[in-house]
Parts: sequence; C-alpha cells; structure tokens
Amino acid sequence: ETQQRRMRTVPKPVQVVGEVLASLSIARVLRAAPHPDGSLAAEATRTSGGFEFSWPSGPYQVDWGHPHLRIGVLLLNAQDFVAHARPQSSENPSSGAGRDDTPPPLRASARLRARHLTKVGGWR
Repeated sequence: ETQQRRMRTVPKPVQVVGEVLASLSIARVLRAAPHPDGSLAAEATRTSGGFEFSWPSGPYQVDWGHPHLRIGVLLLNAQDFVAHARPQSSENPSSGAGRDDTPPPLRASARLRARHLTKVGGWR
C-alpha cells in the first residue's frame, strides 16, 4: 500500500501537516536520507519531505515519522489533554500551576505513547 493511497483517507488537517513538513527549509536534506524500505519507498515520501505517514513503531504509530533519522511528529487531540487539571493556586504563584503559558498535562494514553516512542523506540 503506497503512501499516496493511504493519504486519500486521511483527514485534511493531517494532510496539511505533511505539506508543512515538505515545505521546511531542511526538507531537501530529509528527503535525501535513506529509507529503511529502500529507494522506492523513499521516493514515495518526497511529497512529505521524507516523512512517512503513520509509521509503525512497536505497539504505537508515529503520526508523521522520518524512519531513518527517527524524527517523529505526534498529533494530539483535545481529548489527549487533562482538562482543568491544575486550578490557579494563590499560595505559590511561582510554581507555574495554572499559568496560561503552561500546557495542560497529557492523559495517560498519550503520555505513555510519547514516552514509549522516545525512550524505547529512540524517536525524537
């Protein structure tokens, strides 16, 4: 199954991420890197800057992954974040809890996926 065939069923926002990866200034270098499945597979990833869509890595998938360099992009939904996890604390304002610039913590499934891919799978 080619990447182009898989991309036909992918939501448009996910496709846009692939287009952004292809437009990076370093995309030419990334496209030139070898592909673990050979030169034909590398050619199929040219439109996404050398990144594969939905690359398998153990029990998880890397949403957009460069298989040779192990650079991955994980796409998270709103459901992957804990809502209202830390209320604003007036006791210790320097702790960062509840600040607008602090992202909410990830739920367990998203955190386990990211941790497994980075620690076990060697993805960055």
